[in-house]
Amino acid sequence: ELVLPIILLIFGIGLLVDALRKPKRHFSIGRKGRHTPSKNNIQIDGERFTFDASFGEQKQLVSMNRLSRGDISTSFGEYELDLSGVEAVGEDCFVEASCSFGELTLLIPKRFRVQCDSSTSFAAVETHGQPDAAPTGTILLRASASFGEIKVRYI
Repeated sequence: ELVLPIILLIFGIGLLVDALRKPKRHFSIGRKGRHTPSKNNIQIDGERFTFDASFGEQKQLVSMNRLSRGDISTSFGEYELDLSGVEAVGEDCFVEASCSFGELTLLIPKRFRVQCDSSTSFAAVETHGQPDAAPTGTILLRASASFGEIKVRYI
């Protein structure tokens, strides 16, 4: 009798924490004067990138000399972020990825190793493939998925 209410309570608390933790969405005025959420946006600033996307499907290549920090937030869509354009990763390279109601695939060159710490709510975080035997760097990935899937695929 108590199992279902406890599961629903945990699920509700998880959704509340995710809602409070996510950054606010930016709005822009469309042609007809309606407010529409911004859709796909990538910004690269020195050794850091930010990728925000919603309601769509996109494949994005990240090209930079050295990666130290990355922030990814996707929702309601299918997105692929290709890190093969990254030449090196910093010693404490950290990437935070959040996916809600969609699918996010991270394409990681085999020369880097991904160390994943994941949090899921009715979702999955999967790794496909293996890094090289002696990787040149490590990416610490904090993955958070709600009603979706995050895949790490070595290329």
